[in-house]
Amino acid sequence: MGSYAELLRQLMAVETDDCVEWPHGKNPKGYGRTNKGFVHVQVLEARVGPRPDGAVAMHSCDNPPCLNYRHLSWGTAAENSAQMVERGRSTKALVCKNGHPFLPENTLWWGARRRCKICRSEWEASR
Repeated sequence: MGSYAELLRQLMAVETDDCVEWPHGKNPKGYGRTNKGFVHVQVLEARVGPRPDGAVAMHSCDNPPCLNYRHLSWGTAAENSAQMVERGRSTKALVCKNGHPFLPENTLWWGARRRCKICRSEWEASR
């Protein structure tokens, strides 16, 4: 078998709307990895262009080992978190006790505890 780089080049050249999965090393969450980092990030950089400042790689297919560039895009951490919540992929509580989403722009951190900014604002307005 050839190198991982050669395999990655071959898999990136596959033209399909189906998932194309990385068949080798993966992290505990199933994302493909090589010694150069996450495979889906390498694909985006090669097929779409450099990572914009602060951007994260997002899968439209919700399949971590997928490296089909048609299923990948650059987005913000907030967009990725919102997508995780919408699609039920988050393992943390998705909403506060009053139903507001725990998205980055709506979350206050006190130590290791999360608080809802909307609830906090409503509480402050009622005082």
